[in-house]
Amino acid sequence: MFSVEAKLGVIGPSAGGATIQNKFHDLIGTPQSSGWGTQLPDELLINVDGEFRRRFDLDSSGHGYRDLIARGVVELGTVRTAVVLGGQFRWGVNLDKSWGHSFIRHSNGYDPIDALKTPASRPNFSYWVFVDSQVEVIVRNYATDGTNFRESRGVTRSPIVLQCAVGTTFQVYSCSATYFIAARTKEFETQDGVHFFGGLKGQFLF
Repeated sequence: MFSVEAKLGVIGPSAGGATIQNKFHDLIGTPQSSGWGTQLPDELLINVDGEFRRRFDLDSSGHGYRDLIARGVVELGTVRTAVVLGGQFRWGVNLDKSWGHSFIRHSNGYDPIDALKTPASRPNFSYWVFVDSQVEVIVRNYATDGTNFRESRGVTRSPIVLQCAVGTTFQVYSCSATYFIAARTKEFETQDGVHFFGGLKGQFLF
């Protein structure tokens, strides 16, 4: 599978992040967030990202119990310019009905399950656990380097970042839910160390 995605927008105060976060804090009755006073200035967001994925069936029985999905992403633009290479090893049921779990930050929104050739007699559900790893070679990152066209705050970026994750996904027809935990190596030199995070992702596939 190969896809190209173009992103156009604005980053900085005009994106409304401070308003949205503080309104939510008001809704749940917590203090307003700090740090927005030092937010980077407005800048145009233009990014073109290309992604390639290939699925390798590792189950000779034909039931789709094990597979490997290799992927490569090229990002070019004002937010991120980088190359990402990764792979996802899955164990589960009816794996040939999906392209696996994708991370929002490092993948395109296009997920064409119709491109997968599966027998019509097979149930329209899938379940799997996965182990995922990737390496990122980063040329520029707005979040660490600062703005592209004017002076702003920034930190010394790590040019290579590794990420490993484990998780589980349940998919029925075109709807899926995933829970995962992940670890990332330092993204900038003064970072304390490895960053651990988790997520719950709902997705409608088309």
